[in-house]
Amino acid sequence: MEINKHYRIKTGHKTMAPIINKTVRQAKLDILKLNEGQAKVINAQIGAELYWRERGAFGKPINKNVEAKLKRLEKHFDKLLKQDGVFKPELNRRGCVIKRSSHPQRGRYYYDHKLLGQKDGWCQYDTDQDAGYFGVWVNVLKMEVITYCEGDVSHVLAQNSELFKAELQSLVDYYNPSAFATTFDNEGNKEAYYEQNEVHDYLRINVMDKVQQTCH
Repeated sequence: MEINKHYRIKTGHKTMAPIINKTVRQAKLDILKLNEGQAKVINAQIGAELYWRERGAFGKPINKNVEAKLKRLEKHFDKLLKQDGVFKPELNRRGCVIKRSSHPQRGRYYYDHKLLGQKDGWCQYDTDQDAGYFGVWVNVLKMEVITYCEGDVSHVLAQNSELFKAELQSLVDYYNPSAFATTFDNEGNKEAYYEQNEVHDYLRINVMDKVQQTCH
């Protein structure tokens, strides 16, 4: 453990170190420069750092000054994250706003029930990776996409149709279409059937053309 007069903390978290290795006063000013996603990541890292230090995972008892600093920063983060508009929104590569959260106690069927039961534009986007721990849902009316993966949830909100088209195209490009049925003839030849969905319609993509391109 490395400490100087400002309670400098040696940590393996590169995203956290620039914040917590400053005085609390300076750290609070720098926190306001973060986007929402960065703030949530660093706050989670501080919580993990406290958890393991309090349990002596680093081989030495936690320094009380370090513990106090981490707790002050954690409390400050918690307070700011509960307020709307404090942090600028996080943007993904397409320029859409992305909100991240973690719900390890939920499975993808929680979102199937919650979103598809609303009947306000949500549909499931079938992929070749669908499982109890993974799923993608799209709302072409609200221009939103939700992805659930092993407890981590990303909620993408597009500000206009062009950004939304770019977001949907990234889904089509990344995930292979998932067959909803497969048949075999008497000779064992396999034939898969794919469903044209709202995303393909929105982008004016023929799903069978996409399948043929993927196969070749």
